[in-house]
Amino acid sequence: MRKAILALCTLSGLTAAAPNVQLQLRNPTDGWQRVEVRITAESSHSDSGCWLPPHSARTVLAEASSTTGHVSVLIAWQPQRLGDMDADGDLDGDDLAAIAGQFGGPGDADFNGDGRVDVSDLLMIEVVP
Repeated sequence: MRKAILALCTLSGLTAAAPNVQLQLRNPTDGWQRVEVRITAESSHSDSGCWLPPHSARTVLAEASSTTGHVSVLIAWQPQRLGDMDADGDLDGDDLAAIAGQFGGPGDADFNGDGRVDVSDLLMIEVVP
């Protein structure tokens, strides 16, 4: 699947004491979306991402790796089946292994956004042939 760029912007006013960027992301579609955020500062970058349920919004907090010079934010999205961790279009053992590897802690398989991958996230996955 192809990714679409939602936004690319340049930030100013970040300081070492406040390097965080707060983003309000909205999904107006009928399907789940995988959103990736990349913050680039000088020669380094930090990546984060989340899943957005249909017709929902979520706030994402990302930290800039540096607050000097040019700081930019790139937000990209792609429609993706919930649980398809490797974005290959199906739910299989590879996806389950990726989810199991994050179980009990934070990770990309935190579909409900509560900060932890657990049974409640697994129960959100629709297994459809």
